[in-house]
Amino acid sequence: MKDKRAIKSEERVLWDTFRQGDQEAYAKIFRDNYYLLLNYGLKLQPSREEVKESIQILFTNLWLKRDRIGECTSIKSYLIASLRRLILRQTKKKIFFVEFEKDWGSVSSDNSPEAKLITDQDEKERVQRLQKAIRQLPQRQKEAIYLKYFGDHSFSEISSVMGISSRAVYKLIYKALANLESLLTSKHNDILSLFSLLI
Repeated sequence: MKDKRAIKSEERVLWDTFRQGDQEAYAKIFRDNYYLLLNYGLKLQPSREEVKESIQILFTNLWLKRDRIGECTSIKSYLIASLRRLILRQTKKKIFFVEFEKDWGSVSSDNSPEAKLITDQDEKERVQRLQKAIRQLPQRQKEAIYLKYFGDHSFSEISSVMGISSRAVYKLIYKALANLESLLTSKHNDILSLFSLLI
């Protein structure tokens, strides 16, 4: 398995190749990130068609401005942050982070998290309580939790996506976990283990 440094190095090469006008690199960036962007966009904007259109606009702009785009350490974070800004501009209002439904944990497919759970009824009920508790969190906390535990972003990447400091991200996630603990009358470790069942 490749270490993170090797992956980052490959990403830099791919990004630089795209910036130099390589269509295959551009197509690979699109293919590798399309479903991630679609799933994330649907959390910001409930219209699937509008999200798809936003992704098309994003990639069209990327290609047209490729020679003016700077270096990038995380393609995934760059694209998510760009899509977030684009949707915000298009809606011309505060982003309403869409309530998480049955596919809350799905980042790469439309399969519900329940399909991934073992059949034990007690665990199913615990996961359902977690989903209900997540829906009660403030919008920004929900977004931070989604990016951290379901988008697999680092704190610095979430900071870039949400346009806030890393310290603010820590605080958001800490408050979200504290709120979930209070809602579930459980321990953080139990909450995190429930997240692992959803992913």
